[in-house]
Amino acid sequence: MILSSLTWLLAMLVLPPLSVALGDVSSAEAAAPEAMRAPTELRHDGEDGTRMLTGVRATLDAELSSTDRRRLGRKVLSPARVRLVEGTFPGGGTTVVTVNVPLRLTDPTAEPRFISGVFTLDDTGTLASVVVAPKMQAQRFDLTALGDTDGDAHDDLLLAVEDGGTTEQRIVTWKDGAPSSRAR
Repeated sequence: MILSSLTWLLAMLVLPPLSVALGDVSSAEAAAPEAMRAPTELRHDGEDGTRMLTGVRATLDAELSSTDRRRLGRKVLSPARVRLVEGTFPGGGTTVVTVNVPLRLTDPTAEPRFISGVFTLDDTGTLASVVVAPKMQAQRFDLTALGDTDGDAHDDLLLAVEDGGTTEQRIVTWKDGAPSSRAR
């Protein structure tokens, strides 16, 4: 029950047409975890990292609602909040970005909220694809591994999706250039 509720919630979080519902794919398309490797992160202070962070800010400014843009404000996009990982993705994507910016809450008993999302950028820092639309939500996303598990010449993602103390692993693959996912 919790798994189906989380899957439904994840599907509801994405905004068409820029992202996909994180529904399940058939077991025949299941990714092989042994084909995955540890992520290779880009340093934020390097030339590539600086270019990608400019792209992250531009993507967040373009993709977030005006309310969520105000919530994010000009918060520093530090390595603790934004992870840049090299890879090969559809649409010329060379970097996958996970954003998890915690928001301050006025009610200390309220569930934690984040401006969070997952997307890819090309070499210039331009948005290539959206995996999970960036917005304010209770979930945070951590990339734990990536690799071409299905032989399509694009890296697939193993994401840990944390929501209110529970964590679910999702494998994201690409079908016709669009991301889809399944629970691991």
